[in-house]
Amino acid sequence: MGIAQPRPAPDRNLALDLLRVIEAAKGSSVNDVTVCILDRPRHDDLVADVRAAGARIQFISDDDVAGALMASSPDSGVDLLLGIGGTPEGVIAACAACAGHGGRDPQGGLR
Repeated sequence: MGIAQPRPAPDRNLALDLLRVIEAAKGSSVNDVTVCILDRPRHDDLVADVRAAGARIQFISDDDVAGALMASSPDSGVDLLLGIGGTPEGVIAACAACAGHGGRDPQGGLR
């Protein structure tokens, strides 16, 4: 068994930057942006940042893949999926978003 390493803190500015990009792409206010976030305590800071920016949040209790599909579907009302979590779920969600909705541009980072 290896020595547990502390997790790097998520880049909190990235969420705000993404909200600005979506706001500009939609040609509207950040108040018209809806972010899907898995309802977990590890996302408390992220939720606070998104709310402070003025965006709406749609919480999901599970199924990151469904959240990714919602964010990649123009008719879902969800513009962005944000969260901190497992690599397998992130990769599966990105693949599902690409395959299911015409190869839209999912973006993510692994640390």
